[in-house]
Amino acid sequence: GLVVILLTDLGDEDIAITALQKGAANYLLKDSNGGYLKLLPSCVEMTMRNFQAETSLENALGLLDRTGELARVGGWSVNLQTMKLSCTRETFRIAEIDPPVAPTIEEGIQLFAPEAQPVIAAAIQAAIDTGTPYDLELPLVTRKGRHLLVRTQGFADIQDGKVVGIYGAFQDITERKQAEEVLHQNQAMLLALVEATSDAIFVKDRQGCYLLFNSAASRFVGKPAKEVLGHDDTYLFPPEQARQLMDNDQTVMASGRIQTYEETDITTPFGATTFLATKGPMRDKHGEIIGLFGISRDITDRKKAEQSLHQAHALADRAKSEFLANMSHEIRTPLTAILGFADILGDDDPISQSAEKRMQIVDTIKNAGSHLLTVVNDILDLSKIEAGKLIVEKVDTPLVNVLYEVERLMHPSAADKGLRLTMTITSPLSERILSDPTRLRQILMNLVGNAIKFTDQGVVSIAAGVEKQEQDLQLVIDVTDTGAGLTPQQVQLLFSAFGQADSSMTRRYGGTGLGLVICRRLANLLGGNVTLLHSKIGEGSCFRVVLPYEPADGTKIINTLSTPKTIEERVAKVEASPLRGRILLAEDGLDNQRLIAFLIRKAGASLDLADNGRIALRMLEQADADARPYDMLLTDMQMPEMDGYQLARTLRGRGSKIPIVALTAHAMTDDRDKCLVAGCDDYVTKPINKDQLIEKCAKWMSHAGSGTQTLPPSSW
Repeated sequence: GLVVILLTDLGDEDIAITALQKGAANYLLKDSNGGYLKLLPSCVEMTMRNFQAETSLENALGLLDRTGELARVGGWSVNLQTMKLSCTRETFRIAEIDPPVAPTIEEGIQLFAPEAQPVIAAAIQAAIDTGTPYDLELPLVTRKGRHLLVRTQGFADIQDGKVVGIYGAFQDITERKQAEEVLHQNQAMLLALVEATSDAIFVKDRQGCYLLFNSAASRFVGKPAKEVLGHDDTYLFPPEQARQLMDNDQTVMASGRIQTYEETDITTPFGATTFLATKGPMRDKHGEIIGLFGISRDITDRKKAEQSLHQAHALADRAKSEFLANMSHEIRTPLTAILGFADILGDDDPISQSAEKRMQIVDTIKNAGSHLLTVVNDILDLSKIEAGKLIVEKVDTPLVNVLYEVERLMHPSAADKGLRLTMTITSPLSERILSDPTRLRQILMNLVGNAIKFTDQGVVSIAAGVEKQEQDLQLVIDVTDTGAGLTPQQVQLLFSAFGQADSSMTRRYGGTGLGLVICRRLANLLGGNVTLLHSKIGEGSCFRVVLPYEPADGTKIINTLSTPKTIEERVAKVEASPLRGRILLAEDGLDNQRLIAFLIRKAGASLDLADNGRIALRMLEQADADARPYDMLLTDMQMPEMDGYQLARTLRGRGSKIPIVALTAHAMTDDRDKCLVAGCDDYVTKPINKDQLIEKCAKWMSHAGSGTQTLPPSSW
């Protein structure tokens, strides 16, 4: 706008100079002769005021430019006498207007969205007319067409009671409002979570009075939140417990840090409860602590579980310690007998010279060795089972023969203690079923062996039959004794690894404490179970084996037991069948070479020795070249240079049909299968059983035809 100045007469240079000195030169006009126009004193005063206002405003806007860019807030002003609109650079940036040309007031109003223009126009007019300030949040469309939400503030510049200008701030709040909206939504969600959680959530003031108390907290104390708000912990808990909680609160507020406590034995409607409480200070905008917030979780069940676990660990540690002590005893005792009596046999004294004494020593060594083998087998079996590597079969199993074999093998032990060992069937049985004969025999041998061990007088009986359980037929075998019996406390430990009924039983009867555990787990693998049917102190116990009953194809049904001919025939065959022929033994262990060579030669066969598979292969080739082939190969499976697996594969790869029997210390099903896959026809486990070895050799040498094994030449 224009400022109208009233002029009087021409020239008075003094006035002009005065005006210049007062800084109003911009408002002086010169005449055609170069002189100054004369101003009224009132006009000079008015001009000076306007000039000073504009100068002050320019300085203020300069400062706003610098601070506005940091704060992202624009500034603006309007001098009502000049109607000039001035803006900071941040205002230009927000409105996306190219500086330095500022819009007019009308253009500035038109930047707002159509629906907002009447609102901002009315606010500006009110500020001009009455000096009323405004603070509005309005939609705005920038010069480039972007839609924003801005906060615009306006204030009146009042001098001598008159509004001479307006000024204000201009800020893009689009992102803030979006964030506030999201925050509002999140707050609603947070409040919903606070109510939905199973943890107690609360807020207290500095005096410990509750300001917030969620539903879970209400459930814990048995009071609705509206009754709790405004009260402290003395309203909810007994004095001592309330003091514990409030002391923790004061510690948190004094430290200014989040802390976690276990608040124990807190009385709730559910009994004494332990809470895990996490508490933290709550501050105002100035950083002053005004209260605290907290989250409490009921950990009573967890603490009980931890206590139970600790007790279980302690029991397990004690059981393992007892087990290790027992194992040391079980291993060292037979080793002491073996080594001690071996020394006696080697001495030249009357005992070693007496045939009767010598046989007693030999029997002692054999019994100690058998016991030691049982201990080792138990440990290996349990390790295999726990590792998930023990595989059971489902093959044609001679059930009746297995029962008689167990009775025959265990009869001497029972007779030595003066016990009767009986076996009966309680219902018609199939002679053969589908199962795993090795594992069935192992289960029964263990149960009958235990019954004999823990019985000092009376009877041990084996009763087998078929029962219908639910929809399926089950094979049921009961092993009953008239022994010591068990207490309820002892029964609880029966099927736990590393423990017998109690340590006194271990000291009295010996054993690893693993037998029943192995029996049950083997039965589980076969689809059945082993349980204690009943037991009474001083009267004995009854253990039951339950397995799936699946008769084999073509099997006979028996109603009574008689000694099976197959066992008699097999025993007679072993006793009456001396070996005839040539056997090659591939074995790297000198002691095993001596033992096996002695047994084979004593049975009537000739035997040659090879220290490893490579030597054995050369000897087989040479024997064929000399037209004196071997009738059978006995080979250890673990040897240097060439082991038994590679030897068997090489022979079969060349087309050799020589019978191969593996000697292996591994007695598991998968180990046996590995031998058969390599090309072996059969296997014998170590330690060597004399009767089994001779029986296997007789069987496979009868299959071999003299001179039928011919090996092609090789480079070995």
